[in-house]
Amino acid sequence: MIAKQHSTATLLASAAIAFSAGLYWDQWRPMPSNSDQGLMPEVNSSSKRLLEQKLSSFTLPPKKTNHPADLALGVTGMAADDYRASFKQQLSNHNYAAAIDTYQVSLDTDDTGDFDLKPLLMKHIEMLINSSSQDQFTELTELYLSVFYDDIEVLLSLAKFNRSTGFLAEAAAILHLVKSYAYTNRDKITVEATIDDFISQVHIDLVSTDDLFGLANIYQQMHRLNLLRPIHRLRQAQFSIQTGSMASAREILADLIQEPSVSAEAEQIMLNHQQELSLGKGNKMALKNGYSDQVALVGRGNQYLTNLEIEESTVALLIDTGASMTTLSQAAFHALSTKHTFNLMGQRMFSTANGIAKGDIYRVERLKLGKFTLNGSQLAVLNFTMPAGVDGLLGMNVLAQFRFHIDQEKQLLYLADRP
Repeated sequence: MIAKQHSTATLLASAAIAFSAGLYWDQWRPMPSNSDQGLMPEVNSSSKRLLEQKLSSFTLPPKKTNHPADLALGVTGMAADDYRASFKQQLSNHNYAAAIDTYQVSLDTDDTGDFDLKPLLMKHIEMLINSSSQDQFTELTELYLSVFYDDIEVLLSLAKFNRSTGFLAEAAAILHLVKSYAYTNRDKITVEATIDDFISQVHIDLVSTDDLFGLANIYQQMHRLNLLRPIHRLRQAQFSIQTGSMASAREILADLIQEPSVSAEAEQIMLNHQQELSLGKGNKMALKNGYSDQVALVGRGNQYLTNLEIEESTVALLIDTGASMTTLSQAAFHALSTKHTFNLMGQRMFSTANGIAKGDIYRVERLKLGKFTLNGSQLAVLNFTMPAGVDGLLGMNVLAQFRFHIDQEKQLLYLADRP
């Protein structure tokens, strides 16, 4: 019986194909010439009606769709609780590509707000931050931000993650980016409050670890990114005085006297430290005392190029005190990797001139800058294009190992061991 049914189905399918082919031929075949008409067989009208009757009895299965809802959820018409459960499971399984698909579909299909998945997403991101799950955090935020690039809440989480892992310059760069996306008053208030908290926490953390050099650099970075409000710059001036950077303190206080909100405090600080602030003429020369090495620099616009030895190969890097990590282009790293072996440590997100980008982190057993050798450092590899003759950026993870000073007139980098 089964064989017979199968045979019947096969015959009917074959008939359908043959009939469809006949219709196609009737529509598109060239008209025969008079000499050929006698050779063309005539279609039997009763046979044609019989085939049409048999075909009409078939019901084709519903056509499958490639709608994102089907791809993300596997089924349509899910209840809100099931929808959230599916999304939560995808996050728990680290199936982030499917989770982002599900999230997109929820925005497209949910008019009532019942399917709001953002709280679940942010809870999972917070869990990854607290557990320092760098690879999972990087994968999820990269996928999410590739679609929702201006999501302030997720970008602030990215800045928080960078701060918690010690990448302060990267965190500051992301906060600068977020500030440009704060369109509403509510967003502006949220971002400003986060920046205030970031500056306060960084100041406390670096002072408590006696990393005054690192604090001076992050203040300079935040000032270049226009993240410091007058009250923050007042703190920067006080810190500069405490560390003996009188030229920097004078410059900051001169600006702050013009700011109504802090002008009185700035004048008082100048009066209290009038004697120290009036020195300073030979301050730059005094800074060079105690440095034990100097490295030649080459000017490139408003930046400086220097050589760094990686293992036994030399690369040319632009000095960038705003970069948290020394970075190579993929082309430069590929050239190095043909000669040396590097261990991949993981991936993380970086703020670049072209937006947020993912980079690979490698361990380097030996770096040499001037006469100083560093062991067990890290460098990032990013897919970006550098000017001709430039292999990457010399960032603060290397420079912060030294007490250093850049003499722009003589184009020299002075180095000394950090106490």
